[in-house]
Amino acid sequence: LDAEANGALDLEWSGVNRIAVVSERSMRDDVNRISVVSILGVGALFFFLFRSWRSLLVAMFPPFAGVVLATALSVAVVSPLHAVTVGFGVALVGVAIDYPIHVLNHHALAREPIAAWRTLSSIRPSLMLGAATTIVSFSALMQTDLPGIAEMGAFASVGIGAALLTTLFALPAFLRDREPAPLLHRRVAVALERAVQGARRHRRPLLLLPGAFVLLSLFGVPRIDWVDDPAALTLLDRDLAAEDERVRAAISEYDGARFVVGLAADADAALALNDAVWREVSAAIEAGELAGARSLHALLPSVAHQRRSAEAWRAQPDLAERIDRSFTNAGFAPGAF
Repeated sequence: LDAEANGALDLEWSGVNRIAVVSERSMRDDVNRISVVSILGVGALFFFLFRSWRSLLVAMFPPFAGVVLATALSVAVVSPLHAVTVGFGVALVGVAIDYPIHVLNHHALAREPIAAWRTLSSIRPSLMLGAATTIVSFSALMQTDLPGIAEMGAFASVGIGAALLTTLFALPAFLRDREPAPLLHRRVAVALERAVQGARRHRRPLLLLPGAFVLLSLFGVPRIDWVDDPAALTLLDRDLAAEDERVRAAISEYDGARFVVGLAADADAALALNDAVWREVSAAIEAGELAGARSLHALLPSVAHQRRSAEAWRAQPDLAERIDRSFTNAGFAPGAF
């Protein structure tokens, strides 16, 4: 058709499926971009201070083990595992890598050679506290009614726990008794130590910090806009949404992007539920809350509804005369039915 019109036609599309595909592609691109940038950023900063590929690989081992174990456990228990959950799990590298970095820092900055397990035992409480607070935070996601979010929370909790256990029990095997820190690493550590010591000597000015946070909270909390709709997390492509609106406006007066989903045990129960939904929708139309709607109810009501209708229909005393009169008014010969 476009060729016959010499390319003067524009083909426009509409459908929830197109929006779903575009949203999926956008999420995949975001996950890949964030994962690559975070891994490269953490790796570059780590190598800048430690100047050791071996130390970087050692540091990556616990988070990698956490992601692998969480993936295996999720597939065994939840299968199938959503790709977005795996992408979210890969982002755990930015959290779980803190544990081996903590160990490597203490071990490299030790004043004298010391066994790795001794370094680990001295900071074990800190590692366990940090991991516990993180696991509690991610576990809160498991309490939501949204399956995808709950799956992310479970994946993250398992991954963090596995990364912690790997750090505590496997990491010392890959560390030598002497892991000297590069000069830049030591200078940064000394500068930070001096800053902490200075803060300890001058504690009163530090009181300004919590005061500033309190004032900022008082200013910002009233402006918080709570959004509990997951759809708000997805930004639709404006051009695609506008095209969808144009097509639907041209072919239908109904908004195809708004629909009611009902779940039931079998087909008849689903039809009965659909009858109930239609009654609610009809009430909304009569109240002026909706301009109109379409439903399968008009073509296929439930068995119970059909029986009630048939009984009411047969109970009419002048049924035969009314049928003949209706067909006659429609143009058929009297008595034809």
